[in-house]
Amino acid sequence: MLPPTLKARAARIRSGEQSAVEAVLAALALLDDFGVLEPTAWRDDAAVLARAEAADEAMIAGHSVGPLHGVPITVKDWIDVEGFPCAGGDGAHRERRPLQDATVVARLRSAGAIVVAKSSAGEGSDVYGTPRNPWDSERTPGHSSSGDAIAVSIGAVPLGLGSDSGGSLRFPAHCSGVAAIRPTYGLVPGTGHFPPIDRMSDGRTVIGPICGTSADLGTVLELIAGADRIDPDCPPLGFSTGSSTEGLRVLVHRDESVAPDSDVIAVLERSAGALSDAGHEVSEADALEPSRALEITQRYWNRPLPTGEATEAFLADWQSFRRRGMELMRSTDVIISPGAPYPAPAIGKSTDLDWSYTLAASLWGFPALVVPAGASGAGLPIGVQVVGAPWMDALVIAVGEYLEIPPGQSPTP
Repeated sequence: MLPPTLKARAARIRSGEQSAVEAVLAALALLDDFGVLEPTAWRDDAAVLARAEAADEAMIAGHSVGPLHGVPITVKDWIDVEGFPCAGGDGAHRERRPLQDATVVARLRSAGAIVVAKSSAGEGSDVYGTPRNPWDSERTPGHSSSGDAIAVSIGAVPLGLGSDSGGSLRFPAHCSGVAAIRPTYGLVPGTGHFPPIDRMSDGRTVIGPICGTSADLGTVLELIAGADRIDPDCPPLGFSTGSSTEGLRVLVHRDESVAPDSDVIAVLERSAGALSDAGHEVSEADALEPSRALEITQRYWNRPLPTGEATEAFLADWQSFRRRGMELMRSTDVIISPGAPYPAPAIGKSTDLDWSYTLAASLWGFPALVVPAGASGAGLPIGVQVVGAPWMDALVIAVGEYLEIPPGQSPTP
């Protein structure tokens, strides 16, 4: 079964049942035990333990503590953490050391969280080695928020902070049996992401959490969402959990053109059946248009485009696709699909098909999560994706809570 939730871990430390030092030592020990999986990029155990000791001293002194007091977390090595290197996946930046935290990191640290490591971001980087799946070390844990998915899956931390361009939170969640959300574009500040992200240069990438459960995702968004007066794409809107799930209109997208694995389809059908049995209106449609989403994304990957006309045509097609997404959400509340067409691929065997179901929400800028919802015959996790309309993150999380089926056991070293 999954380890205690984020809130449960925090409650243990705040109640004195476990010290921050003990929590951090346990996290570091598990990262060591599973070191062959390459979950981390950078560690500074002495500095981390000093922070934990300071947190315990503050408790003893009776100082007010935050909701995540003493909780160990990891942060993807594309997000600045003062005191750690941040290479952004590029060996040329190995010596880069940020002088301040990214906004999201500052907010989590203010809440009491302790960053125990910068996590690896596979695959194919010259910085991180080869991150491996906790359920089968010959398979990928998903990419590129790989290390955070590993760290949460093995129970080292209840929260990994990553980022998602085309599915880099959701694909690892699918492969590693954990939960992750890419928030609505603009809900969470991108300040301190490296390389920098903004609407003008990268209208897809967002920062978001990987956790053991959907409920924990909501807990994190409450802490990291909202304007920081630096990121111009982040409006003064916060996030609060709780959303009505009465009488939902649900579109089920399976897309046989990508030849999804039979176990993946079985998990999707079970999820759709559960929603139908709960009284929701369920229908099927090619809602995510994966071939069109991939074509637009490939043009994005291949920029700069050769001519001004090509650029204008690309932007027009992307905007048309975004409007298609908005039109679609007028007649439905959520779209459910597989997280990927198959369980975690073997290392080195990933293809563009990995992103078949995740690219559309990235291009639209809509909230989308993946939760564990079953397993293959070989025992590999299988995730289901839930996509909602802009700013309906709480609804997406509520549906995710309903559909998630945690893995039956934890990985072992």
